[in-house]
Amino acid sequence: MKKTFLSIFIGAFLVICLIPLVCMLFAKSEEPVGNETRVELPSWTKEDGSLNTELPGELGNWFEHHFAFRPQLITADAKIQKSVFQVSNTESVVTGTDGWLYYSSTLDDYLGRNTLSQRGMWNLAHNLSLLQQYTESRGAEFLLMVPPNKNTLYGEHMPYYYQRPETARHNRDTLAENLEASGVSYLDLFAFFEAQEEVLYFKEDSHWTTEGARRVYHEALTKLDKAHDDYSSVPVQRAKNHLGDLRAMLYPASDEAEYDDTFQYEQNYQYLPSKNPLSPEVSVEDYRIESTNSKAEGSLLMYRDSFGNSLIPFFANAWGTAVFSKTVPYNLAADLEKCRPDQVVVEKVERNLKDFVKEPAVIPAPQAEKAASDLTQVPEVEVSAEPCLSNMEYVTFRGEMSGNGRRTDSRIYLGIPTLSGTE
Repeated sequence: MKKTFLSIFIGAFLVICLIPLVCMLFAKSEEPVGNETRVELPSWTKEDGSLNTELPGELGNWFEHHFAFRPQLITADAKIQKSVFQVSNTESVVTGTDGWLYYSSTLDDYLGRNTLSQRGMWNLAHNLSLLQQYTESRGAEFLLMVPPNKNTLYGEHMPYYYQRPETARHNRDTLAENLEASGVSYLDLFAFFEAQEEVLYFKEDSHWTTEGARRVYHEALTKLDKAHDDYSSVPVQRAKNHLGDLRAMLYPASDEAEYDDTFQYEQNYQYLPSKNPLSPEVSVEDYRIESTNSKAEGSLLMYRDSFGNSLIPFFANAWGTAVFSKTVPYNLAADLEKCRPDQVVVEKVERNLKDFVKEPAVIPAPQAEKAASDLTQVPEVEVSAEPCLSNMEYVTFRGEMSGNGRRTDSRIYLGIPTLSGTE
């Protein structure tokens, strides 16, 4: 009797395991889940015609992304783990209380881990000041704004096992004062959102709502002294039509949406045709979007991330021409030459502030205002030079030096010998 039961159990288990494989013949999962990228079926051979020795691993990875009923199985697993263990089944999402979801890449900022040093914060502000100075030297106005992470504003719904230490130090704590000391034109969205009574971020998405985007748009254009309509008096249609990005990662088979607002104003802008042959339709997810508007004046260059998606319609409706770029590092020198903007807006979310240190904008290096003889010499540092991949007209220099004897706010100059022997 025991052997019969064991055989039935093993057979049933094998049948269940084979269902996703067998059903791929008619129910293969084609669409990526959440923010995944599409995984294509690997080839037996490499581009040079040789045998692809990595084929077994690549086939396994392809199967993991395409087995039948994948979204439904991931969704079922997520709901079980959430209801039984109060945890998320994916590393990308943190499940909070009352249905709130958070992006796990914000945990370092939330808990005060792996923050920039004082020197790192000074470097961040200094790099942005160089970006602003170059922008202004080309006749354009500059503005920086940093959207707060959702759990920075609404951390009360974070799960109990992520306790935020009261003494934790965060990058945002000294951001404003470092930017002010460096003269960077900055719109403080941390202070702005903390002053708002309403909740202006989605529960199941990592971004602000359309109403939140509208308010940020109004604050930014007010800061730039740019004439605009704030759309506070236009009709608003509220509907349950927003599918959260975090929900899509956690419950890919679910189409339950959140409420969001649609502002009924006349959209005078038009997008220029997409230059991506694989995706001819313009999407706010595109890395570069260009718009024109015959009923507005001025030109805008905006570097943005996914928080800029909901800003684009508002901004495009306020400028005669606009370019919205997600490229990192910012190819500022080339973009200023091509776009000739009146204003340059940089928007980058709190969790990616380190990009300003690790991926500085591509601009000509400013010449030192002091002679080499006036500078304090430091121990010899090994420096590498390589072509700048973002703009082949430039060279990227990289080096590392210790902090011994160096102030937090000291500038570092690179001397390059010329053919005449001078620097």
